[in-house]
Amino acid sequence: MLPITTNVTIGFGTASGTLDLDGCNQEIRSLTTAGTGGGNTVQNTNLAPITLIVNDPINHTYAGKILGNIALTKKGVGKFTLSNAANTYNGGRRSTTAR
Repeated sequence: MLPITTNVTIGFGTASGTLDLDGCNQEIRSLTTAGTGGGNTVQNTNLAPITLIVNDPINHTYAGKILGNIALTKKGVGKFTLSNAANTYNGGRRSTTAR
């Protein structure tokens, strides 16, 4: 488990990165991508459903993919934009703020 104050950046330069939550619920401060790699991914390779909470006070865009049995929750006042049409997470989305 990562501390809830963790800013997660996936990818660097031309390299892509993967964060596998492997059946564990996780709350993080922010989720972004960096570099030019096209395979940046957050995934749940475990069949158990999980929740990923992004609690960000500022605006961020995540250009990678979110795959697997993940429910995505956005908290905090910042806007969180998913810009990759290839997302296949199937746990739904919800926002706990007015944005």
